[in-house]
Amino acid sequence: VEGGGLLQLTANSKDWSLKKLIDFYQFFSPDVIFVEGYKKESYPKAVLIRSEEDLVLLSSLTNIICVISHIPLKNEVQRAYPMFHLQEDELYLNFLLKEVGERR
Repeated sequence: VEGGGLLQLTANSKDWSLKKLIDFYQFFSPDVIFVEGYKKESYPKAVLIRSEEDLVLLSSLTNIICVISHIPLKNEVQRAYPMFHLQEDELYLNFLLKEVGERR
């Protein structure tokens, strides 16, 4: 459906892999695609830490490029990854966009 400059697509499938979704979005020639979820995929990722219970993600996930946290983190976490507080959105967005640009 298209109208008033808005394009709306609907697709009914239970088999949407992340690869298939990314391939689909490539059709629109985006500058960058940010994906939420899909933690176990091998793509570069920013890990969001909401509470201390989420710290296990730092040892169970791969290809972490930075950490964005709601809570203060210990020095060992800060030394292992570039670390940003959730409120530092300009800093971590600039960091992520620079990382994306360097990987192209």
